Parts: sequence; C-alpha cells; structure tokens
Amino acid sequence: MQQAATRNRAEQTQRVVRQAECERERLVREIQRLQRAGAAGIAQPGRNVVIPEAPEQEGDSELYDSNSPLARELQLHPWPIGYKPRIPAFDGKANPRKFIASYETALSLAGEDAQIMVKSLIMAVEDIAHDWYRSLKPLSINSWQ
Repeated sequence: MQQAATRNRAEQTQRVVRQAECERERLVREIQRLQRAGAAGIAQPGRNVVIPEAPEQEGDSELYDSNSPLARELQLHPWPIGYKPRIPAFDGKANPRKFIASYETALSLAGEDAQIMVKSLIMAVEDIAHDWYRSLKPLSINSWQ
C-alpha cells in the first residue's frame, strides 16, 4: 500500500513537472512572438519607430511616472530581457555631438531600438546634464529625434 502511494506521488509529480514544462514552452513561444512583433518595428540607427498612443486604462497611472520627461508610451515600452547597457556618461561639459554619436553607436551596436535609446539616456547623463534632463516638461519626450 505504501508503494502504491509512493508511485501515485511520483506520477503526480511527473504530471506537474510536465505541465510546468509545457507552460514554460508556451511562455517562451509567446515571448518570442512578442519579440518578433516588436522587431518588425525596430528602428535602424537614426530612425524612430512610432509607438501608437494607447488609451489610458484604469490603473495605468501606477505604471508610469507622470513627472518624467518621457511620454507614457515610452515609459511603458518594455526593456529588453537582461538589458545591461554599456553606455558612455555625459556630464554636460564634454562635446555633446561627440557624446550623442558615441551613445547612438553603443546602443545601436548592442541592437537596441530608438525607444531604448530614449529610455536609457537618463542612465548616461550626470551633473548638469542630469539636472537639465529632469527640468524638461513632464511627458514631453516622444521620440529619439
């Protein structure tokens, strides 16, 4: 009787593991589908992808910062999985054109799109450049251009 109970638990565990594996595979396929759908809109360096403005839904206001200079759509644009940028820093004292060129190059080589370039900028600016960024009108940045 104890052997039957052990066998039933083992079979039940195997079923749960199989279900979890199936669910994992389904989620991986869904993520890949969403990435492909997003890839259809990935910008080439120097070009923007238009993010259609979605109507605000109840509870959305908790998902974005209404004081951020980034538009709601950009804030809600997902970060790439495992995103760890290696981007140059800008303190406002160096040549801004050189910084922008190196910043765009770094993110483009990493395969990032225009939306990620915009979202990552706050991570690159320091000192007076950061102060300038934070002083921009809330929700006023809609694209990289």
